[in-house]
Amino acid sequence: MITPNRAKFLAVVAVVAATLLFAVNSGVSRILLWSGITPATLISFRLTITAMLMAGWAVLTSRRMLRPPSGRLMLVVVIHGIVGVAALQTLFLVAVDRITLGLALTVQYMAPILVALWVRHVQRIDLPRQVWLGLGLSLLGLAAVTRIWSGLTADPLGLLASIGAASCFATYFIVGEVAASVTDTLRLLIWSFAAGAVGLNIVAPAWNLLGHLGRQVTLQGRLDSLDVPLWAVVVWFVVLGTMVPYVMVLGSMRLLSATVVSSTHMLEPAAGFAIGWMWFAEAMSPIAVLGCAAVMAGVLLAQRGTQAVSGATANRWDAECRASGL
Repeated sequence: MITPNRAKFLAVVAVVAATLLFAVNSGVSRILLWSGITPATLISFRLTITAMLMAGWAVLTSRRMLRPPSGRLMLVVVIHGIVGVAALQTLFLVAVDRITLGLALTVQYMAPILVALWVRHVQRIDLPRQVWLGLGLSLLGLAAVTRIWSGLTADPLGLLASIGAASCFATYFIVGEVAASVTDTLRLLIWSFAAGAVGLNIVAPAWNLLGHLGRQVTLQGRLDSLDVPLWAVVVWFVVLGTMVPYVMVLGSMRLLSATVVSSTHMLEPAAGFAIGWMWFAEAMSPIAVLGCAAVMAGVLLAQRGTQAVSGATANRWDAECRASGL
């Protein structure tokens, strides 16, 4: 029998593994983007196929997971799917296409700062001083990474997209913790991805990608001499880069708070810098490296300061939703 402490340890391991898969997938996405596929089409295909695969798994294992959510939970799931999944992934790919992997991930992972601002100014809950210290440290670090004093060196649209992705990521954690506390992980994933897929298919139909699947593409960067079938890259992108890590993360959120999960996710920017350097030869100045470290340190400070508030908020939503029969 697995003890509670061991279960939490295994949940952390799962989040770490998911984080590394997400980081690698950032590089994999570039292969597809640089082959001419638009971010919206790629994410539309990704969400559609992933939702279908998860629904098929539910048919074989637990058909009750296909039961649509209702009432307040339906609203939560739709927001989670359209904002926290579809918009997040699309904006992040726009950023990855235009700026370095490390910078795109660093800005996106300022999401906990936005969560802290939400708690303070929307929920009107007082936060410890260390949260504001973390906010200041993160902003200074971001200024160092972008070298704002020399004029904006990063692509403005790419930087704006990464800021948008950070906002969506904050929504993903806030709403995801609420939904994961009152429903099963697989059910949440199926209906969140379905909501995101429906929304994106309206503007970028998934079938637009089918005509590309028979092509050969290079692995880009330092691996540019290697050719692979595009369909194989898409399979990695959808299965190992989407379905597997999302299941790991949301499953872990039943044992860990959103704050703990997002803290562990801070490994992803560091992994992104490593992948950007090893795979795409993206060098960073010493000041930019220090800036990245400052951003991550600031985010961790803010997370520690909001951890108790996050748990209390989730527990309140849990009680309200269960009282409503959701």
